[in-house]
Amino acid sequence: MSTTSRRLSNSNVRRKEALEDAAAKQASPGAIGTALTPITITRLSNIQPIYTNGYNIVGQKKALAIQATAAKNEALRTLRLVCKSYIGVFNYGIERGKYQAAERSYFGIDADNSNLPDQTTENQTKQLAKMITDNDAARVVAGGAAMANPDTAEVLVALNNYNPLAQAASNAYEAYDIEQENLNDASEEADLLIKKIWDEVETFFNHEAPESMRQNARQWGVQYVTTGEKATVNLTITDSQTPAQPVVAATVKQSDTGTEHLTNSEGKVVFETLVFGADVKFEISAEAFMDKVISLNYVEGATVNQTVQLT
Repeated sequence: MSTTSRRLSNSNVRRKEALEDAAAKQASPGAIGTALTPITITRLSNIQPIYTNGYNIVGQKKALAIQATAAKNEALRTLRLVCKSYIGVFNYGIERGKYQAAERSYFGIDADNSNLPDQTTENQTKQLAKMITDNDAARVVAGGAAMANPDTAEVLVALNNYNPLAQAASNAYEAYDIEQENLNDASEEADLLIKKIWDEVETFFNHEAPESMRQNARQWGVQYVTTGEKATVNLTITDSQTPAQPVVAATVKQSDTGTEHLTNSEGKVVFETLVFGADVKFEISAEAFMDKVISLNYVEGATVNQTVQLT
């Protein structure tokens, strides 16, 4: 047998909805008038726009961080390619006798190591580029032949292009983190206000039958969760490319319960949940993608399959 109960917000999305719904209803309460006390109305008018604005700023800051990171990553790709080409050409020069194997030490490479340096991480690429640009002049002064196609200047150009973009991306993510922390800090006060609003609304309508009371209370932003037989929700998270690729290690949160799971190597995640209804929300977040909230409608005991694309 299913049960319906009030459940306070577990997420910033639900908090924002609760405050906005209450503010919208307070602006036009209808013939029966407001369900809120004057003090609560004042608190709502003060807190709701601040919270909504903070929520929106978080989204804007993440968008800017994603854009800055994309620009940085493109510059990093170029820098990796130039460094790979540089060391590759240098190794071929050693085979031809143009350079000496011992000269590899100027680039932090063992003399007998003819492999291309590992550039798996961003830091490895930065270090290799810096070794080339800082030390090649000393190699030439010591008697080594100058490099060409590419030369050191090309590595320096790529490095100088990358550095400010890397700093901009770091700054953008720091700004995003700060706004996210500010919103999280504001959530405690928002929760207190939401509980106050919901208590007053339910008291205002407590003379009505339970379902009628809930129907009226929902208009004021009161959120109810219906639970029953376990449902299975299968979500597949992909990017928006063609063909779409799975998004690995995306965080998926069921808004009403706070339960979180990470997507697997196929971008898949499974929720076995007692919650069902017409507005079951899931929040998806992943690095380098905009956050997304989806709302599913399913009955108790159902099996739901849904693919979600992130931008």
